[in-house]
Amino acid sequence: MGGTGLARLSDGQRACLRLVFHHMSSKDIARELNISPHTVDQRIKVAMQHLGATSRVEAAKLLAAHEHADPYQSVVYHSSDIADPGHVVEGSGAPEQVERTSDIPEKMVGDGGRTTVQTPSSAPLPRRNPWPFPHTAGDVNTLSTTERLAWIAMISIGSALAFGMILAGMDALSRLV
Repeated sequence: MGGTGLARLSDGQRACLRLVFHHMSSKDIARELNISPHTVDQRIKVAMQHLGATSRVEAAKLLAAHEHADPYQSVVYHSSDIADPGHVVEGSGAPEQVERTSDIPEKMVGDGGRTTVQTPSSAPLPRRNPWPFPHTAGDVNTLSTTERLAWIAMISIGSALAFGMILAGMDALSRLV
């Protein structure tokens, strides 16, 4: 391996390996870096070849050891889907008076002298869908385990009843003929 393998890594490969070191999947890494999961896999594959590693975790550990990263990571999984709470800005609500804290586009919501700045991640959540299938675009299926099991049981019972009705109907037709 040596220092030559590490020197040949691109910035993108290093970024991917750092996130692998933090136990992120290719999809999570792609979402974090705004690239496709295929690109993530290709960067990691090439980095593994440069480092002579047999797995993506081994390659990530080699890079972390070179960069003197902390080998102890948080035992808490931090989802990238956690919403940032909206913050309140006092004043007239004019966008030029609001200091932006990130590059995320914001939406101004005002009620008189108080204006709430909402980023897309703190926007109101979509309506909860109680059915096991989506009705409209944007519906989120957030059924609990109990609700999912109840739906499975209802669909199974309904299928059995429908099949029994079909068999009864076919039996009645065969007696008529």
